[in-house]
Amino acid sequence: MVTATAGVNGRMGKNKQSEREVEKETKMPEGRAGKKAAKAGPSFLDDNPALRNTLAQIEKEFGEGSIMPLGLEAQAPIEGISSGSLSVDLALGGKGFPRGRIIEVFGPESSGKTTIALHSVAAAQRAGGIAAFIDA
Repeated sequence: MVTATAGVNGRMGKNKQSEREVEKETKMPEGRAGKKAAKAGPSFLDDNPALRNTLAQIEKEFGEGSIMPLGLEAQAPIEGISSGSLSVDLALGGKGFPRGRIIEVFGPESSGKTTIALHSVAAAQRAGGIAAFIDA
């Protein structure tokens, strides 16, 4: 949550609410915190103001969500490009090769590395993407 407050210089700035304020707003009637409070952030940020300040500066410069502490359930959805082989796609998580990443395929001779790579390049180009095949 973001609130606007007047800073020391009199300009309006954006400040994030503390985890405790968010937790107060999302309390359930029984006194238990809701799902939003659990995702508000790790408790170690309360104990370390220097870390909290550094995190705020990074998020100000690069955008919210630039830093994701380990243990949070938030996962970025990653699109996939089919390899042309259902078994390979399933082994890679069901979507094939992740889009926007550099992929290295290696293995013994005559195992189908080039075939899978070229099928993936073709699938990416069919979807309007740009792909390169480098045989080194």
